[in-house]
Amino acid sequence: MSSDDWALSKVISGGQSGVDHAALEVARESGLAIGGWCPAGRLCEDGIIAAHYPLQETPSAAYIERTEWNVRDSDGTLVLARGMTGGGTAATITLACQYRRPCRIVNLDQPVDAPGTIAWLRENRIRVLNIAGPRESTSAGIGAMATDYLRQILAAARAPALARRNERLARFQDVDIYPVTCQQLSLGRTDEAMLDAIIAAGARIVQLRDKEASKRELYRKAEHFRRVTALHGVLLIINDHVDIALAVDADGVHLGQDDLPVTVARSLIPDKIIGASTHSIEEACKAETDGADYINIGPIYTTGTKAGISGFLGPEAIREIGPRTKLPFTVMGGIKPHNLAPVLEAGATRIAVVTAITMQPDMAGATASLRQRILEARKS
Repeated sequence: MSSDDWALSKVISGGQSGVDHAALEVARESGLAIGGWCPAGRLCEDGIIAAHYPLQETPSAAYIERTEWNVRDSDGTLVLARGMTGGGTAATITLACQYRRPCRIVNLDQPVDAPGTIAWLRENRIRVLNIAGPRESTSAGIGAMATDYLRQILAAARAPALARRNERLARFQDVDIYPVTCQQLSLGRTDEAMLDAIIAAGARIVQLRDKEASKRELYRKAEHFRRVTALHGVLLIINDHVDIALAVDADGVHLGQDDLPVTVARSLIPDKIIGASTHSIEEACKAETDGADYINIGPIYTTGTKAGISGFLGPEAIREIGPRTKLPFTVMGGIKPHNLAPVLEAGATRIAVVTAITMQPDMAGATASLRQRILEARKS
């Protein structure tokens, strides 16, 4: 990963008053994921750490264990202090040295160098940042000072990821046909052959979906898909597997209701598109709240590509769900040329299909024909 690919995605801290509390609050305010370790019993000097901080408890109630584990589980530690450091703050610095993690110490009593800290984060490619410092009781006013400082750096540190994500989202707006692979339903042809066909037909996106391949086989296939899609300016979405999307630098991932939660995926891939399958107004609204970039509404008609789903929503679901979300949406499930018209009439403009392409003798021709109908409906 080059420094240009770097993006801060998560802040962890121990939940104590003062710097810890400021770190978690400002990170959440900036749209970053938060977490970290806290002592057993969620103990802090002013009582119990609030439940809305998603911290994990260490086996011990000793503060030093929490301090060590936060250093261990981060890519680097930022220490915010006033003057000389001591106690747990000094221990944090010592542990960072022992674990050979980058550590930057900022004295908030002196003129602060926010650009220098941002450069430090980028140069060390810190994605998970541990933030530590004194308690409010030992350094009065440290929480407010830390808040002011962190507001300067966290929003700027998140900016590169947002820029990449926004560029991908802008390209997603132009999507019309949304092909989804299924090698098992491709008349003996490979997913790679389907990719070549849909690109030849002008598709602007493809979702790599393979429920039967091993993780290694899927990774190999995803590498090929990434090379080809990058060459032709086509968005690549990986179905289900956030780790594969990260490994090949795909443009995004699509998650079902039983996959990794959208909130967790967002913390891991802040620069990528996240799509979420939804089957109701409630699921669509939750996906939007959780940070999805687009939703899929479906299944519209009965389909054989989704195991365990016997019913279907019908085109009327598009009119019911679509206006209830601000997110762009795709529709999927049993859509074929003969039943496409009601889907388009209901307001769908991005149509996801599998067998309407993969089961056709001429996959490129089928893709082009579907695209033409979608584009004509958009003009009308």
